[in-house]
Order: sequence, then structure tokens, then C-alpha cells
Amino acid sequence: GTLERQNDAADFNRWQALQYISDPKDVYDPYVSPTVAKDLTRLPPALIILAEKDPLREDGQIFADRLLAAG
Repeated sequence: GTLERQNDAADFNRWQALQYISDPKDVYDPYVSPTVAKDLTRLPPALIILAEKDPLREDGQIFADRLLAAG
């Protein structure tokens, strides 16, 4: 995946990610993007609040399910 503008609905999310990281490769670091991490067992506890009408709700639910499965 790239963080460059792609003129799609995720452009704002990519822009936000670039405000947080100095090297685009860091987007794959589990502490930056835990949703792309293969192993979630060593991450700190998390509080996930999902809004009913959030376009990213399904992604949040998948992440929450993965965290629960990792213990």
C-alpha cells in the first residue's frame, strides 16, 4: 500500500498517517498500525468504541475480534 494521494475515500486517512510517522515504511509497524500486525499478543490493552454509522466500523470490529482472539 502507498500513502500517496489516490483521489479516493481513504486520502484523508493517508494524510493523517503521514502526520504521525516520519518514514512511510513505519505504517507497517504494529505500534503505528496494529490492524496490519500479524501478531497482536504483545500489544498493550486497547479500548475500542465503534459508532453505528462509522464507515470504518467493520474494520474496527475485525480488529476488536482479532484482539480478543489474541487474548
